[in-house]
Amino acid sequence: MGENGNCVHQLYNCVMAIAHHTVARTVATLGVDFVWIDALHSSIDADNLFALIQPVNFPGHGKTVAVVRVPSEHSHLLRHALDAGADGIIIPRVKSAEQAAEAVRKCRYACLGGERSLSQFALVPGVTDGAPPGLSAERVVDQHIVLICQIEVVVFENVEDIARTAGVNALMVGPGDLRLSFGVPSKQLNGQDAPCYEEAIRHIAAISHRYRKPLFNVVTKMSSSSLKVAMLHRSGLLVTGVDLWSTVNDPRRGLEEAKSIKKRPKNSIFSNKI
Repeated sequence: MGENGNCVHQLYNCVMAIAHHTVARTVATLGVDFVWIDALHSSIDADNLFALIQPVNFPGHGKTVAVVRVPSEHSHLLRHALDAGADGIIIPRVKSAEQAAEAVRKCRYACLGGERSLSQFALVPGVTDGAPPGLSAERVVDQHIVLICQIEVVVFENVEDIARTAGVNALMVGPGDLRLSFGVPSKQLNGQDAPCYEEAIRHIAAISHRYRKPLFNVVTKMSSSSLKVAMLHRSGLLVTGVDLWSTVNDPRRGLEEAKSIKKRPKNSIFSNKI
């Protein structure tokens, strides 16, 4: 992050809401930096969480990794996501520094003050538990797990406390729930947002800059063009697509095009045959 608050380097991701290993394997080949697997609003359990994370990590060879949004810092899926090899965890609806600190502890082993349990089956001894000289696999893992706190209810003084919590790596805005928390519609009306929502977005961006914590944002949901451009530059993690939306929109466009062809004048070459 530069001195002006803009991110020097940005990471791009695709959201995976369709819980199927074929989708995971396919999305991992797109060239994004990470795949956001949503275990909050998708039908994902411990079994298929392993089947989704590993097809992302293996084809990516470290260039594309899996980041999982779990239901909460108390969810059993957090432990399974880490054991399966997730490189990042998103905690939704973080409202306080205490909640953020607990999430950090859940993602770290005891050697770094955490509460994460050591799985005897996550790493294969002598095969996948390697580490540089002087380090253990656990310390290497702890140093590379990214924790993202999603802000969906703004208590203004608490956002700063969350950002300066040790172990929190990035802040994420939940646009729909954040709007609802202010009592306004979850989406823009006539291309405009409520002033209270825009004030909250600017506040979160300012805190992000102050504590040098990158923003993870869906920038296409900003209202005014100036705010949208500003948030684009401030955001270090950007959503570039959603598998579910693509599955719906591509066939819909094809259907509309096919129907429009039916309404066109018949080509004279085939006019006597059709």
